[in-house]
Amino acid sequence: VLNGNLDNRGTILARDNGLELQDSAIRGSVLNSGTIVAGRDGIHLTRDGDDPMTVSGDIRNSDRIEARDGSAIRLRNNTTVQGAIVNTTTGRLFGTYAGIEVDGAVLAGGIDNAGLIEGTHAGIDLEDATVGGIRITGAVGAGSAAIFLTGNTDAGGLTLQGQAGKPALLDSQGYAV
Repeated sequence: VLNGNLDNRGTILARDNGLELQDSAIRGSVLNSGTIVAGRDGIHLTRDGDDPMTVSGDIRNSDRIEARDGSAIRLRNNTTVQGAIVNTTTGRLFGTYAGIEVDGAVLAGGIDNAGLIEGTHAGIDLEDATVGGIRITGAVGAGSAAIFLTGNTDAGGLTLQGQAGKPALLDSQGYAV
């Protein structure tokens, strides 16, 4: 159990996952105002054993998370995040699979993107997920689908809303949603 925030303000370079947490509880938020460059996923939260993986706050990015063989932020296998994934106006999420991947997990606070999310497959990939809504005021780009929903996913709604005279953008070589 971590009582407080997990806060990266520096640089994390990893051959595997940048930050990987399994079967743990964070009683706070996961914050990145630095750089994470990972060989696999940038931030990877999963349940791997008997104990649940939970975060009571948000996952908030205001700089860069890059996954060279995976997703910038990946929640899977019964992980529960009570807050939201927030990508601020200065935030950049890049993944060779997805910018954000939620697979068999709960993201109660939803996704709030004011920055840039890009993935080779999908910008946002939701598979058998429960998400408290998606709000895009920035840009989401992808090779196949900007936002990909599959399985028994409840995305809780989608809002596209520009900011400061600039439109929100879903850009894909395949499908927008």
